[in-house]
Amino acid sequence: MMFQSCRNRTSNLIRCTTAAMAGYIYDTNKSHCQERLKILIVGSGLTGSLTAFRIQQRLNNSDRLDIVVAERATYAAGRFGATASYQNSIADIGAQVLSTVNPKDYRAANEGHGISFEDTQLADTIVQRLVSKNLLLQACDTVLAETEERMIFEGLWKHYFAVKGGMTQILQFLLHEARVQSIFGLRIDSLRIQEDDSISVQGMLREKVQQNSAVISTPFNDKFDFVIICVPAPDALKIKGVATAVSSESLYVLEHVGYDKRICEAHFFSNRLSSILETAMGHRVEQNVEDLDNCIEYVAWQNPKRSISNDEDTCCTVVFHSQTGFRGNNLSLESINETMSELTGLTPREVNSLRLKTKRICWDTSQMITPMEAIISDPPARWQCLQSERNGRLILAGDYMTQSSFLGCVATADAAARAVEKALTKC
Repeated sequence: MMFQSCRNRTSNLIRCTTAAMAGYIYDTNKSHCQERLKILIVGSGLTGSLTAFRIQQRLNNSDRLDIVVAERATYAAGRFGATASYQNSIADIGAQVLSTVNPKDYRAANEGHGISFEDTQLADTIVQRLVSKNLLLQACDTVLAETEERMIFEGLWKHYFAVKGGMTQILQFLLHEARVQSIFGLRIDSLRIQEDDSISVQGMLREKVQQNSAVISTPFNDKFDFVIICVPAPDALKIKGVATAVSSESLYVLEHVGYDKRICEAHFFSNRLSSILETAMGHRVEQNVEDLDNCIEYVAWQNPKRSISNDEDTCCTVVFHSQTGFRGNNLSLESINETMSELTGLTPREVNSLRLKTKRICWDTSQMITPMEAIISDPPARWQCLQSERNGRLILAGDYMTQSSFLGCVATADAAARAVEKALTKC
C-alpha cells in the first residue's frame, strides 16, 4: 500500500486545498456561478468517489471546481474499499467483487430498484475503463461463492476482481480522475445552511505526529457551495444539522434504512500454504463453508485475484466472512483453524503455526438490506438522492436510495452530480 504517513499526507493535502482555494472570495452580491465552486463530499467510499468522478464529467472537467473529499479513515475505503496488508500482500476486507449488469443482456432493459437503463450503460462504461487500466479482471460466476446477497444470474450480472492494490485502488483512481483534494482523518460533525445559501461545516481533523506517533486533533471549519454526504444513513444522521435540513419524508427514509452486520477477517499465512490451498480450492477463488460455530459464510482466497500483478506474493492470504447478521464479537480462531484444516487437510495446529498476521473489521453497517423503495410505498420516479428543502445544495447519496451494488452506487452518485448540475443551470 503506497501511502504517505498520515501527518505528511494530510498536511500536503491541506496545503494543496488552501492553494487551490486562495483566489476564492465568497461574495453574497454575486451569483455562485461567477465564483469558483467549492464542493465538499463526505466519505471516500464507492458512492463518494463516484460522485466526485461524475461531477467532473458532467461539468466537463471545469477548472472552476474545488472538490474536497473528507474521509474519517486514513485512506480511501468505506465498505467497498477496506483493505488489509502485510508485506506486499493485499486483502480486500470490504467488497470481494465489483458487480454490475451486462447492458447487452435483454433483461437489463427491465428497470427497477431505482435503476434506469441509462444507469446500467453508464456503470458498464466506467467498468470498461477500469478494465482498460488493468484495475479490474472479470470473474467467472463459477469461481465465486454463493451468498445471500450476491446476484448470480447467468449472463445478466458481471463480477470483477480488483487486481494489484485491491478495491481501494479503484477508489484512488476515481478520486485522481476527479482531481479532488482528499483530507483523510477528517470527521464531519455538523453543518448549517447560511442565509447566503452557503453551507458552513465543522469537524475534527485527526493526524499523527511522526516523532512520537501521538494523534492530535484540530478543529476544522470551512464554507462550501455544495455538501454531498455519501456515507451510510446512520452515519449521515450523526452529522448535526442534517435531520433538520431535509424533508420529513427524506428523514423517514434515513431513519428506516436497514443494514445487516457482519465480521470480516483477513489472515495472512506463510506462502507454504499456497500450493496446498490451490489444490484444495481447485478452480474456485471463494468457497462456502460450514464451520464449527456456524458463523463463517465463506472464505475468499486473495492471491488469485492479483493474477495480473508482476509482484510475487509473499503470503497466502485468506479472508473469512461471517454469516449475515452475525452478532458475535469475533470469529473464533478455533473455528477458523478447523475450517482451514477441513479445506487443506492440515491439522488445526499446523494451520495455526503458518499464520503471520490477522486483521478484523466488525461492520455495524454492512450490506444494505432495507432500501428506500421498501420504506416509501410510492416513491417519485428516479428518486435516487435526497436534497435539502431550502436550496437543494445539501445532497445525500447512497446505495440505500437504489441497491447495494456497484450499479446502485453509480446510479445514486450520478443523481447527486445531476443535482449539482441542475442547481448551477439556475444561476
